[in-house]
Amino acid sequence: MNNLLDIGYVEAGDTLTLSVTNTDFINILNSFTEEVEPTLQNGYAGLDQLVYYTDDGTNSVRFIPVIEEDSSALPYIEFKLRTDTTFVGVGQSMEVTPNLAFANGSTLYPSGIFTSMAMELYDGTEAFGYFVVDPFFPVPESIVFPATFSPSGETFPLFANNDSSLVGQRLKVRVAGEIIAGVQLGKINSDNSSFIFSTIPGDANCGIDPTTLFEGQFINCFEIPIGNPASNELLVTTEPDSIAPGDTVAFELKLKTLEGDTVGFSSDQLFAVALDEGSKTLGTMFDPESGDTADVLVDVKQGFKFISEELIPDTVDVTGEVVTAIGDNFEIISSSFEVTIAPAYELTIELPDSAQVWPTIPRTGARAEFDFTQVENALENVFVRLKSNGEPLVDREILIRAEWIEGTGGHNHNGGDDQLSPPLTEMGYIVNVAELDSAQGEIFADTDDLGEIELRYRTPEFGGTIELVASYTIGTNTLIARDTITVKVPGLVLLPNGINYSKVGGTPSHHGPRLDGRFQNNRNPDSNHYGTQEFVDFLIELSNTWDTFVQIDTTQDNRQTPLNINDISLINGGLFDIAARWNPAHNYHRVGRDVDIRTTRTLPFTGVFSARNGVLLKRVLNQNGEPLLDDDQNEVFKNQLFEDLLFILGADRDSRVHGIEDEEHYHIYFYNN
Repeated sequence: MNNLLDIGYVEAGDTLTLSVTNTDFINILNSFTEEVEPTLQNGYAGLDQLVYYTDDGTNSVRFIPVIEEDSSALPYIEFKLRTDTTFVGVGQSMEVTPNLAFANGSTLYPSGIFTSMAMELYDGTEAFGYFVVDPFFPVPESIVFPATFSPSGETFPLFANNDSSLVGQRLKVRVAGEIIAGVQLGKINSDNSSFIFSTIPGDANCGIDPTTLFEGQFINCFEIPIGNPASNELLVTTEPDSIAPGDTVAFELKLKTLEGDTVGFSSDQLFAVALDEGSKTLGTMFDPESGDTADVLVDVKQGFKFISEELIPDTVDVTGEVVTAIGDNFEIISSSFEVTIAPAYELTIELPDSAQVWPTIPRTGARAEFDFTQVENALENVFVRLKSNGEPLVDREILIRAEWIEGTGGHNHNGGDDQLSPPLTEMGYIVNVAELDSAQGEIFADTDDLGEIELRYRTPEFGGTIELVASYTIGTNTLIARDTITVKVPGLVLLPNGINYSKVGGTPSHHGPRLDGRFQNNRNPDSNHYGTQEFVDFLIELSNTWDTFVQIDTTQDNRQTPLNINDISLINGGLFDIAARWNPAHNYHRVGRDVDIRTTRTLPFTGVFSARNGVLLKRVLNQNGEPLLDDDQNEVFKNQLFEDLLFILGADRDSRVHGIEDEEHYHIYFYNN
């Protein structure tokens, strides 16, 4: 059978009766008897359609009886749209009804004359709202309708987006259609080709170039303003709102009424839930009642769930929408939802079992006699690893940074102007072994095929505690892994308290004992009297022997004993920054083999420390009996007996007086042992 059933020529005023009997069609939905208008001369008319369903109830065939003759006398037809409300509210819907009205009141039916019809938002207003074909499934695209409409039209909901900034905007709606060739009811316009009907001021062509229309096409358009009325509201809560890959999310649905009350839905309330396009690969919706899983579930009761995929390497947000209809007028309400899938990431940093290394000792930081080959200041085999759900993540950028633990290594640094941590450029070098790339203090590196990064770390010049910190950022979250390195000169011991010497020199920057009343809160712990065991033994013997010499030699001033022993090295060794600025002040004093011994001398002026206890210095005269001057033209002072004792006990020969006036002291080197 054909879609058009040719019934031949019928005279005006005749009656056409059509009946169909065919065993292929078991359900006749309608048949008809139609009179052709007596006033039509030599014309044709489209009659009511016949629809039959095949025996399996799925396929239909349409028959349209026609009278094909001259159409010049047919009535003029207007194509219009009807809206049942004057505006659509933000986040709400309104009903839009396609309606075909006839200007002359003709009784001809329009059923079955259209091959297709499309309704859409246009002129930029697509961003303000969308149509729905099925009230449970919002489709933010142009909608192509079926070919057949009833005489009163069909109703389709139009939604305005839930955005308060849209209030006052106007939605532009456009309808396009095409009439079946040979079944045309009448003239569409004067040239019998196409038709445009607009009610929008300044938009007479509905945003369409009329020259692009084909014969038999029509366009209608109109505007709907967006208002802001009170509305019922669908409340959607997810539990939990953040899950790991493979986990499940439940939904709790409630209604917020126009009165502001929040109530639950009845157990038989039906919903539709749809994942947004970008979320369909992240999991599926699940209806426990039916066992169905899909991107879109329609006509489901409360209790539906979202099930995440198991292999999701990065943190992502799943978004979607829940829709339902309430009340006798089937008001459609909807709400979006969002669930975060956060994979079980594992970021680790692995150091060797014994993560203790020397500080870097530059050649200028110790005497030439020092064995620099023992300075193991590079930490090898440092691995950073990144996994997601147990699987390695490849080509992921990770930041590795060296961070100082404040207050460690004897760097108390709690003076008013002290710097608590070294600058990043003084925190040593981090080396990316695979790329042979290095940077001071921090470096960015990418994971390899095993999801790991191999590093080497060369320490700074300071002794203390350092954390190597790896960080990997996922969205707004950052994973952190850290491990600790002890930077220390091995073998340093604390000079114990003694009878024939006093430990001095403590400050807020480097705590330690003092003899005066200053810095009472900075005496402990003793951070600045650490040396090698051999050097500590030497200082104890030196103090005891010097006390004996002073006591039996009446030419010696008794203020010379006990010895005032100032800075040796800090507890972990390394650079001793007196001013707490992380730069040299003591250039030596790094490896526990240097010490400052206070001195005093008789001078005509009275300085702050001119009368302090210490080894008594005497002016050295040249062969002419004149004061001996050093290279800087300063007078030379020394205590020959004290120096002889130093060398006898094993100090380096060039141990001597350093500084001038109030800062004068003996600097003793002990590198030959």
